[in-house]
Amino acid sequence: MEGHSGDFIPRITRRCLTDDLGLPADSVDLLIDDLANASDVIAAFRDRRAEMGSPGQEPIRSLLPDVVAFSLHVGRRRGATWHHREAGVIWLLAVGYHREGHVDDAYAYFARLKAAGRLLPDRDDMLAFVRSQAPTLARSLLTDVPGLVAAARESPGVIHSGVIGGRIRVRVVFDAADSAMLTVAISQRLFPGEMSVPADWLVRVAAAFLPDTPPERLSIAFDLAGQELQPDEVAFCDFAA
Repeated sequence: MEGHSGDFIPRITRRCLTDDLGLPADSVDLLIDDLANASDVIAAFRDRRAEMGSPGQEPIRSLLPDVVAFSLHVGRRRGATWHHREAGVIWLLAVGYHREGHVDDAYAYFARLKAAGRLLPDRDDMLAFVRSQAPTLARSLLTDVPGLVAAARESPGVIHSGVIGGRIRVRVVFDAADSAMLTVAISQRLFPGEMSVPADWLVRVAAAFLPDTPPERLSIAFDLAGQELQPDEVAFCDFAA
């Protein structure tokens, strides 16, 4: 399996939280570490997610071929976990009791949820996921950006790379010969995964690197120190104070 499950951010669908685990709907906005205190299944999901989809583990047959999910075993309970590669997330989709041959067996339950279109994360789940990332991004803008800018100023012409909030890849360069121009290239894909960076996040990141430039005055750059931008990058530049 391409990639490593430990790199994926663990999330739980609202339906799973409420219907399967008996937690309130607003639990969807809690971090996984907070949720782990409420359920041994969630704790196991957090701690053992790197094992999901490891070599030799077979996917849940009742969900194939449409959903390639893997089973989490916690006592008699089973969880269905799914790698949402575009978003860089591993989801706990459903939890049930394993009663082999019984109509209420976990794997039969998972199949019924899939058939009803209620297994995979919905739009509200994705919005909750994006909300969950905002505080980390805000902290990183305050702590990581100044260091990258300082490093760029100390070595003009050298491109410095970083990852803001663990999700947004950036490259920055300071050109002292070009009237003290600072240029930042920002990936438009969240890392890990293929999900697009929300437009307001792009603006926040650009504003953090160029705080004296109003958003409407940001200039687009078409290269970074003479190098071509990556296909997924957008770059902004302005004179640095």
